[in-house]
Amino acid sequence: MEKKSTNDQLYYLNAIHEKKLVRTIIDIFSKKYEVKILLKPDTRKNDYLNFLGIHRKHVITNNGNPYKIIDKSNLVVTFADSTMGYETISRKVKYVFIPRKKLKNFNRFYIYQNNFDKTKLKKFLLSFIKMNKKIYFNKMKVFNQDIAPFNYKNTLLVKNIYNLIK
Repeated sequence: MEKKSTNDQLYYLNAIHEKKLVRTIIDIFSKKYEVKILLKPDTRKNDYLNFLGIHRKHVITNNGNPYKIIDKSNLVVTFADSTMGYETISRKVKYVFIPRKKLKNFNRFYIYQNNFDKTKLKKFLLSFIKMNKKIYFNKMKVFNQDIAPFNYKNTLLVKNIYNLIK
């Protein structure tokens, strides 16, 4: 039998982590809150639904403009450290990150740092759901180095690149 590559193993572990968390979050919160999963652009909705075994009402296909969906959200949750989380913060929407493994030496109030525990996870997420936006972003000021400011059409980036190549 051929040994799986490290990337395949990580992909599998991350997929199982996401499946467990999504199902748990839907189970805990869907009766009181609208729980939606925004798919990655290359993910087919039916494949995702079949893998997770969840109702289609919870899944939104990502057709190229996820920001409209993010901007309507009270809280965005990611399970992998991705730019989407930081883009969410820059758009002034609350964000939390639930990593598969505890992150050493990376203490951020918006990162879940416990092993999987349904009660602790519920308490963690509820605290952010109920947290006033102003309080969240006051706490976030400490971590400003994590956040790139939102800039419509990336004019700041274009300007900086232009200045670098002059």
